[in-house]
Amino acid sequence: MKLLHSHIISGIAGSEGYLLNILPELKRRGNNVEFLCLYKKGEIEQTQKFCSILEKHDIPSFKVEIPKIPLLGTFRKINAIIKKGSYDIVHSHLLHADLLISTTKYLFRQKFKLVSTKHGYEEWYNNQYGFDPSHKVKNRYWRLARFAEKMTTRSYAISNGLYNLYSGLGICPKEKFDLIYYGFDFDDSYSHNEEFRFGSPQLAIVGRLTGFKGHRYAFGAIKILKEKYPDIRLVVIGSGELEQELMQLTIELGISENVVFTGFQPNPRDYVFTSDLALLPSISEGFGLVVLEAMSVKKALITFDVPSPNELLVHKETGWLVEPYNVSEYAKAIDHLMEDKSLRETIASNAYSRLKDYYNLTRMVDETEAFYAKVIAHT
Repeated sequence: MKLLHSHIISGIAGSEGYLLNILPELKRRGNNVEFLCLYKKGEIEQTQKFCSILEKHDIPSFKVEIPKIPLLGTFRKINAIIKKGSYDIVHSHLLHADLLISTTKYLFRQKFKLVSTKHGYEEWYNNQYGFDPSHKVKNRYWRLARFAEKMTTRSYAISNGLYNLYSGLGICPKEKFDLIYYGFDFDDSYSHNEEFRFGSPQLAIVGRLTGFKGHRYAFGAIKILKEKYPDIRLVVIGSGELEQELMQLTIELGISENVVFTGFQPNPRDYVFTSDLALLPSISEGFGLVVLEAMSVKKALITFDVPSPNELLVHKETGWLVEPYNVSEYAKAIDHLMEDKSLRETIASNAYSRLKDYYNLTRMVDETEAFYAKVIAHT
């Protein structure tokens, strides 16, 4: 099977990490895998880094710079690559790539089979409504997503929350929409190092500093807990547009000495492994790679009872789910698990077993190849 995957690369996060896991395995299984790297002006460094990793796995890549307003020449370049490759399937990831590839297909009246993975939805919508599809906001994002989907042969979501959102918003018709959860095989390249330890107890939160990640709820819990645990530290791993705003919030809450901002780190699992608990206070998550990362280092994770964490975790068995956005209950959950070391270790151990049994690379690639077979059978 000859496959061309495509994505706009501006860094290496959840969807990029997914590609760096699945593409080499598809190649190892005998598929002919190539990659179309779309990038914006000024982001060539991250693009080169991503493509160099693929090249180590003998996966060829093509690079096309995307201007702020793509002109016909941009689509001609994309079309030339696709036409020359004679691919069985072209597979795009996230809206920008979906739109560029689907527009190319439309402009040049091409017949190639196009599939799409739904890794997430519009950040503004997620910040406002989570994954509730009842708010049918027919804005520009929605209209572009609908157009792209009309040119798509078949799609799949990475969580049931996203599946319900895209189908509920009328973007993806259920008859050509599937669900394939992430599955990764993590290595053991993490370590306990005192340089990653800042206090006791220590909690870790990994994620981009943006609204839907819910850092403010974790900060509220720290304010409650610092009276009982004066040396408590919340380690915030990640960067983003809200960094200065969140730093200011810690000052206003009187917890600036209890919160450590590390910025982006290439080894977030080191910080999680060295901590006592992992936190994920998001309003919603397309999948939440941090869930699997916490599982992989055997750390219990506390989340809100929202998609998709509530799909991936079983309360009190493989994680701890809290009433959405209830800060006092979130603080109580942290306190409860800190007081009961045996319970948090049991939860962490159960979660690790679940990772190995189900959220693994073999299962994900098996389901993806079955999805491709379904697409190729489509006439």
